[in-house]
Amino acid sequence: TKVFGKVTEVRGVSTAVHVLLDGSGSMGGGKFDLAIKSSLAIVHSLQSVKSVSVGLTLFQEDDASVLIRHGETINQNLGRIGLCDFMGGTPLYTALLAGAYQLSQRTEIRKVLIILSDLREGEIDSYSRQAIKDLTKAGIIVVGITIGDSKAVEAFPYATNIQDLADLGPALFEATSKIFK
Repeated sequence: TKVFGKVTEVRGVSTAVHVLLDGSGSMGGGKFDLAIKSSLAIVHSLQSVKSVSVGLTLFQEDDASVLIRHGETINQNLGRIGLCDFMGGTPLYTALLAGAYQLSQRTEIRKVLIILSDLREGEIDSYSRQAIKDLTKAGIIVVGITIGDSKAVEAFPYATNIQDLADLGPALFEATSKIFK
């Protein structure tokens, strides 16, 4: 009896994924540690997929800083990643524009923007809501992964909530199964 069939390679749709990591002051109390570990886990897992390009941007105060450019590895950027800390407000609109810009530079067919944040409902202003709608209309898949007691999942077309790093795997599976069906 044969246990395994023949090995075949399936060609996937080329996909650019950009992760936006919330580094605001509200991410204290262990949330930032969870968020950075989660974002690095996402980047690490996606970098092993041939047809996927992945990047990572930290957003805080009124700034968005690229930590890992598409085509670079985590190891190439340990210096930048090691300097991350949480501070200031949650500039979601600035982050969405930065993520959209990064994805606009990519040639992949599918584009996905993942936001990891402890966003609260009041932190998603009308500009951010409109940006999410515009990105979706432009064909960018916007995924919100909220952390802790966030109630902001309804602002994103695809969203899930995690309480700790152990929740990340199932949450990502849930989100990506909806996206890549």
